[in-house]
Amino acid sequence: DALGAIGFQALSLSNNHAFDLGPSGVLSTLEEVEKRGFLHAGLGRNAQEVSRASIATINQRRIALVAMDGGPGPDFMYAADADENRPERPGVNRLRLSQVLEVDDVAFEQIRAVRDKIGYTAIDLANDSQPDDPPRLDPQAEVAIARCVFKRSDRYGRGVRIDEVDMARNLAAIASAARDSALVIAYLHHHHWASDWYQLPEWVSGVAKRCIDAGASMFVSHGAPVLQPVEIYRGRPIFYSLGNFIFHVQSEKSTWTAAEVWESVVGVCSFASDNSLINISFHPVVIGGEHGLEDGVLERRLVPQLVTGDSAVRILGRLQ
Repeated sequence: DALGAIGFQALSLSNNHAFDLGPSGVLSTLEEVEKRGFLHAGLGRNAQEVSRASIATINQRRIALVAMDGGPGPDFMYAADADENRPERPGVNRLRLSQVLEVDDVAFEQIRAVRDKIGYTAIDLANDSQPDDPPRLDPQAEVAIARCVFKRSDRYGRGVRIDEVDMARNLAAIASAARDSALVIAYLHHHHWASDWYQLPEWVSGVAKRCIDAGASMFVSHGAPVLQPVEIYRGRPIFYSLGNFIFHVQSEKSTWTAAEVWESVVGVCSFASDNSLINISFHPVVIGGEHGLEDGVLERRLVPQLVTGDSAVRILGRLQ
């Protein structure tokens, strides 16, 4: 009710907390948003339903929303169709992502030797991966022990591998909605951040651009609780993270005290009739307002407030 009163008409429901109360919580959420008439995506009663773009007419324009979650989260969090072994499972629309640790040839051979000497087999890998499915590996370049994948490389590093089946399924939903002349918003929630929140992982940029190539007019991501860069790709905006808009925590338990966590912008996009971007204006906000930042009681920082003056200069300068 509060979101509707503020003026929201569309909601992404794909995130790791959407399954906190299990399948019944998913069904309850769907019931609440549907009876209030929100355009919504990211949660569904089964995989087939959650994989489709949601489309509605808002302010005389056809809007489509495709919302994904990249986790990390257990396998049972994500929507599944019925098969001969189980009924359908309500849940979240998945974009499966796997963390991969890159090591050089010497370390890779040592890890493979450890696996072989222990006698760690594919059956062990499947058991250790439960409730997730075991990863699909390149036997010449990848070794998995427990839930960790090591990849042969010319450097040490950490990366993310995208499941191409999930990616193709979501790109197909975007393309189908774009062919229907809708303004398509592609959304991704994830917690596979870089060590520095302000650094943008390359894989996120790759996903964003593939969504736009498929027909999305806008890509929006969330997870990192701070402002991240905005990019214009092929004339279409990519919002890598707009930080927090409403954020409720308990003071005595919270480590979220940095000012950047409580500051954000509202981006207002104007599109032409052919769904091409005309301009974007950014409006700086602080949750709880400027006085809220000086108040150590985080529970009193209730809603975002538009700010001007030095606070606006600081927030917009950081975004710039």
